[in-house]
Amino acid sequence: MKGTGDSPDHYVAYLETATGQLKLASYVVSYPAMRDNHPISELQPHAVVFEEWQKADGVLVPKTAAFYKWDGDKLVGEPLGRLLYANVRFGEKPPEESRFRKPPDAVIAPL
Repeated sequence: MKGTGDSPDHYVAYLETATGQLKLASYVVSYPAMRDNHPISELQPHAVVFEEWQKADGVLVPKTAAFYKWDGDKLVGEPLGRLLYANVRFGEKPPEESRFRKPPDAVIAPL
């Protein structure tokens, strides 16, 4: 498929030395539909910093995170946005397939 494997996308995970827990992930998003609808639309590195953690069904998952510009080894400026992961839960039974169907009024963005 054209465009597969030739993307400048990259992701780097940074773990806390003492705990081995994920602290930060730097990334570049080049997929047009993601990049064009993202508040950070350039092919420049950014980072997400996982600030708080919570247990969901016994699994440690993020609770809050913030997005920043990234210069390769440090955060730049103030947060560009924040995330709150709420109502996180896991189940043994997979969700109904109907939950993943495209709504009738959904529009597919051109690449």
